Amino acid sequence: MTDNDPGITALSSVLEAISQGVCPEAVVVVSPDDGDGLIGSVDGADADRLIGRGGETIDAIQYLASQIVSRAAGGSRRRVTIDADGYRARRAAALEELARRRRGGHPWRRDRTRPNDPARPPDRSHGLEGSHRRDDP
Repeated sequence: MTDNDPGITALSSVLEAISQGVCPEAVVVVSPDDGDGLIGSVDGADADRLIGRGGETIDAIQYLASQIVSRAAGGSRRRVTIDADGYRARRAAALEELARRRRGGHPWRRDRTRPNDPARPPDRSHGLEGSHRRDDP
């Protein structure tokens, strides 16, 4: 992938437009990931405003950006990941901590039933799915 890649150009322009409206001093960096996908990162003052409540805003931006990039790339699907101020790494660490605690980090609470707290769809790649899945024949 080069700088002439229509996906990189489209993602860069989308993130620039969004960040100018929400956090004008933020810096946008778009780079290819290990596969065929793209990673867009917004860092700087007030970049955390792009995250929203519970990550809902950044997930919506990521969905819209992936649709725009797919159309710019001629309709081929490309994985797009959007990060703002290191949110994805912090969220992954929090989910790993939650999984560690659910596996028995507190022995005095093992006999209590815990409420089922399913992971949000973007977080299911971190190993928390299956705790609420039923095996139907």
